[in-house]
Amino acid sequence: MPQSDEQLMLDSRYGSMQAFELLVRRWDRQMLMYLHRCVGNFAEAEDLRQELFFKIYQKRQSYRPDGNFKSWLYRIATNLVIDKHARKIRPATQPLEDFEADCGASTPDDGSDSRKLAALGEFENQIFAALQRIPGDERIALVLRHFEDLKFKDIAELTNEPESTIKSRVYRGLQSMRTELKRIGVSESDCIASI
Repeated sequence: MPQSDEQLMLDSRYGSMQAFELLVRRWDRQMLMYLHRCVGNFAEAEDLRQELFFKIYQKRQSYRPDGNFKSWLYRIATNLVIDKHARKIRPATQPLEDFEADCGASTPDDGSDSRKLAALGEFENQIFAALQRIPGDERIALVLRHFEDLKFKDIAELTNEPESTIKSRVYRGLQSMRTELKRIGVSESDCIASI
């Protein structure tokens, strides 16, 4: 039976590098994807990911076993994004397809649905581009809610904001996304058709 993240963190707290390495392997790709969605640049996301796991290693002694590891991890990652990027002018974005290529993601090459895949890839890039154009606090709330599938309560806890503030940010973020998508020529029917 696999060990829980919380148990692995406790083991690493007491000196097990093997437990820490397993935690890193378990969360590496998900954190890279989250950070990339937040900052819009693969190289910066990689740097933040390294910094994230370094901070987790440094803070392993302060980890409280009664807490949820996932919330603790996302809190640290979100604070890194806020500290490094949300207060700066937004960086140039890197298309999602470049990120997936850098990560080694592959798409089927059977030719049967190549047009559909191309259209979906273009749609994903448009979503990603629009996401990078909305304010940082709205972007972080949207990514945590809709890409990372966290509950409003969990997002509020990890950002130390009231749940009502998070709901407002997600709502405003969705409105901003709608505006940005319209601006680049994506209609609501395009969004529904791609689901």
